[in-house]
Amino acid sequence: MKKICLTLSVLLVLLAVFTVPAMAIGPQNAVNTNNENMVFTGYSVQIFLPCGSVNEWIIEDPSHVQIKSAVDFSIRNAYEPSTASEIIYNKWNLLSEDVFQEFLINAGFDPSTAYYISHVIRAGGVYYKEVFTGN
Repeated sequence: MKKICLTLSVLLVLLAVFTVPAMAIGPQNAVNTNNENMVFTGYSVQIFLPCGSVNEWIIEDPSHVQIKSAVDFSIRNAYEPSTASEIIYNKWNLLSEDVFQEFLINAGFDPSTAYYISHVIRAGGVYYKEVFTGN
């Protein structure tokens, strides 16, 4: 009986070890549904979590982007760039409102929309992290 329980436990642990990393990569083949927390743009899939965090998987450039409000979250070891060109990838960056606005303008947003997003919607700054996931 102990041998059967041990075998089942080991099999469950192995199943968990092999499935969790595959699930954590992201929705590469996501289907457009009526989920109000999911937004499909022409270049990415965005998931808005109830805690205020945003996850985005970029289609053309295999990257995973996370954005968290600096008002609601605190990441102690985050790097604070003074301009958008100083953002470090694969690391949390604390972007002030002005740096986030500059980042959005560089990403293709018009200046008035970038100002509204960075100073109204995400007032107080954001934590930003982009990780290359590969194919």
